[in-house]
Parts: sequence; structure tokens; C-alpha cells
Amino acid sequence: MTLHPTPPTLRQRSLVLGAIVLMLLCTIGVNALPLNGLTTRAVTSRYLTYLTPADFTFAIWGAIDLGLLSFGLYQVLPDRITQARLPNSWPWILLNCGATCLWLILWSYEWLWLSVIAMLGMLGSLIAIYQQLQVDRGPIAPWEFCLVQVPFSLYLGWLTLTMMANIAVWLTQIQWPGGGIPASLWACVLVALSGLIAGTIVLKFADVAYAIGIIWAYVGIAVRYATEPIVYPTTLATIGWVVLLLSVGLWRQRPAISRPNLHPVE
Repeated sequence: MTLHPTPPTLRQRSLVLGAIVLMLLCTIGVNALPLNGLTTRAVTSRYLTYLTPADFTFAIWGAIDLGLLSFGLYQVLPDRITQARLPNSWPWILLNCGATCLWLILWSYEWLWLSVIAMLGMLGSLIAIYQQLQVDRGPIAPWEFCLVQVPFSLYLGWLTLTMMANIAVWLTQIQWPGGGIPASLWACVLVALSGLIAGTIVLKFADVAYAIGIIWAYVGIAVRYATEPIVYPTTLATIGWVVLLLSVGLWRQRPAISRPNLHPVE
């Protein structure tokens, strides 16, 4: 007998919406005040690394925040597929929102080693949510897919590289010498590592939204460091790698009826 998990209650779903709204208000407040006299962008500019993308790429946060808010509003409505697809994820969503608010405060005060820990909480909770979504990958209407799956996929794609960038910023603050290895070479290693992670995910799940999130970060790095002889070609090669594996993943997940018959007719 198959056991079906209990959908989250209205109270739990209301907590999710409240946490998302609080996170968005915290994001606006930290930058509008600004907290400690520094916006998040100003702190980023103080500690530029080879993993810091061009300024325009940070606009993706608008898409991520809008997607999360849309999800939050949608999941409080009665009889929605979200209740069945995310039965155990509401605590992880609360944790993600709380960790994000904490990260914003720590980042503004330049407590960067603590911000790395907060971002680990963001990333870990997001991975848990993403895994739950993959467990229940059943038939879903396109608009429901956009409201439930896409926001978290896009967010995770962006955060895959942002986590490494956050660590790089902290190491820059403490003036870590890099163990004798140039900073540009370290950046290439981290870009390639994130590419391996991203490639594994897009090959297995054929997740276009996830691919867009991390490729957008790569594009920002390539634009900012277009004149760097090592970072630029490595980033372009990683983009090509992710696109290739995404294409393979999409082909593998086509409906069986649409695939060519590769077996000889007996």
C-alpha cells in the first residue's frame, strides 16, 4: 500500500507566504535604508573577485523574488497541486527565508565569514526543496509548473555559483594568498566545479530554469572579465558544457512515442 504524505495545512502554507513576504521586505529595507550605510551591491563592489559577475546580472534577483512571491500566493489557495507536490518542504522554505534575511544583515555589516554560513543554510534548504520537487515530478499544467517548479529551479541555479562567489569574497576580505595559486586560476577551478555540478543536474532532470540561472551567472563573469586570458575562455567552455548536457537531457526525456525507432524491424 502506498502512503501519501499529508499536505501542509492552511496555517503552514500561510506561514510560508508570510516568510516569503518578510524576506522580500527585508531585502528592500536593507538596501533602502541602507543598513550600515551599505547596500548589498556596495559590499560586493568592495570585494571584487573573478567570480563576481557584471552588475546587470544581479537583476535576476527580481525574477527570483517575483517567482517566489507568486509561488507563495498560489500555494495558499485551496485545492492546489502545490499541496501535494511539496508536502514536507514548508519548513525548508521557512528556513530558506530566515537564512536569506540573516545573510542580508551579515553581508551589510561585512561579517563575511558568517555570511558564508548563512548562505550554506540558504543553499542546503533550497536543495531539500528541489529534491522534493523532483520526487513528485508528475504531469503538471504549464502555468502550474511555472509557479511551483521554475522559481526554485532558477534560484538554485543562480545560488550554485553565488555560493562559491560568497566564499571568494570572504577570502578576499581576509587577504588569503591563495596558496601560491593565482586568483584567476582559482576562479577557473570553481567555475569548472560548478559546471560539473550543473551539468549533472541538467543531464538528469533536463531542468531549463536551473540551467538559465547558472548560465546567467556565467554570462556575467564572461562579460566582466572578457579580457582575461584564462577566466574568459574557461567560462565560455563551461557555458557550452552546460548547454550540451541540457540538450542531451531534454532529448532523453522526450516522450517515447516521439523518439525514432533505433531497433531493426524483425
